[in-house]
Amino acid sequence: MLIRLVAVGAYTVAIAVTEIRNWHRNGRRRSMSDAEHIYSIADNHAQTVQLCIDRLHELGANEQLKLLTGRLQKLAVRATPGDDDKGTKAARRQRGRAQIELS
Repeated sequence: MLIRLVAVGAYTVAIAVTEIRNWHRNGRRRSMSDAEHIYSIADNHAQTVQLCIDRLHELGANEQLKLLTGRLQKLAVRATPGDDDKGTKAARRQRGRAQIELS
């Protein structure tokens, strides 16, 4: 059952990433509806992760829970909104574009 949940989640993540890349390739501008759509995808995946965590607890899989805890803590830091976006991939791409335009 756990493997099935994880496999479905991984497949869905791949589809979501593909959708986001297609939006970028098609040159669509970012709008609030895009942000809301991406949030909806992330929220659905968060629910899947929550189910997996519950199942890992039921199985007593402490080692896997420790690994997942570390990964989720890193994601929580990345998801924290703030003015300091210097380290994100999107911020680096934006700076690269700005430098190209100045050249």
